[in-house]
Amino acid sequence: MKLKSILTALDSSVESQAGLRAAAELAGRTGAVLKSLYIEDENWFHATKTSIVRHINRHTGETIIVDEQEITRQSRALKSRLADQVDRVCNEFNVRSIYNSARGEIDFELKQASEDADLVVIGRRGTSFHTKDELGSTALYLAEKCTTPILMWSAYRNWPSMIFGITGDSETGAEIEQWVSMLSDLLSKDARMVMAGEWSETASDEKTVSAGEQILQHSFPWQTLEEPEDVYQWSGRGLIVVHRKDRLFKTIDLKKFMIKMYNPILLI
Repeated sequence: MKLKSILTALDSSVESQAGLRAAAELAGRTGAVLKSLYIEDENWFHATKTSIVRHINRHTGETIIVDEQEITRQSRALKSRLADQVDRVCNEFNVRSIYNSARGEIDFELKQASEDADLVVIGRRGTSFHTKDELGSTALYLAEKCTTPILMWSAYRNWPSMIFGITGDSETGAEIEQWVSMLSDLLSKDARMVMAGEWSETASDEKTVSAGEQILQHSFPWQTLEEPEDVYQWSGRGLIVVHRKDRLFKTIDLKKFMIKMYNPILLI
C-alpha cells in the first residue's frame, strides 16, 4: 500500500488546522503530494442577498449587515492566510504541495476533488453556514458518499500515540489491518486490533477465512469485545481505523459511532 496523493480540506477551524499538520507529516513520511483545498461556501454568498447575515464590530459593538462585497473580502483574506499556513507547514515537513481554492457547495466540490486522492483529511467539525454540530455535515456526507479513505481529524495537534483497528468482520478486518500496519510503521506508533462482537464461524469462502487468519496471526496485540457497543470504551483513546462496509455497522449506526468516538477516525 502506497500513498501518492493526500487531499486536505482547509477552513479556519481548529480541527482543520490540526489536520493539515497531520496530513503534512504523513505526506512527508510517504513521499505523497499534499493537495490543500479551500472552498468558498456559496451558501454564504446566497445568504447576503437576504440581509440576515450580520457582523458585530468587536471594537464598537456596532451591528453591520454583511453584504457580498464584505463576504468576498473576508474569504480572500482567509484564502491568503491559509495559503501562508500551508507553505509554513509543508516547509516544516519538507512536503511537495499544491494549494487550490474553489467556490461552490462544499460537499460536492470536496467529493469531486477526492476522486484524485488516495486519502482525504478533514476536520470533524468545520465552520459551515449550515452546522455547528458535534459532527460536521461535510464529514457525515463524505462518510456516506465518498469512496476514498477519509481521515476525520479532531483537535489533536500531533498524531495520537496509539492506533486501534476496530472490526466485527474478518474480511474487512484484513484491510483495516493493512492500514493499521502501515500507519504504525510510518509513524512509529503502537497498534492494536479490536474484534467487536461475535464473528461468523460458518465462513465457507476461503478468502474470508484467510483474511481472518491474517489478522489473528499478526504481531499486533488484539482483544475481543463481547458486544459491539463495547467499542465506545475506546472513545478519546488514540486513532481509530474502521471500514464503512464492516459488519460492525450493521449492528451500530455509523453516524452514532463517529459522533460518540471523539477520536481522529480513519474511515476506509
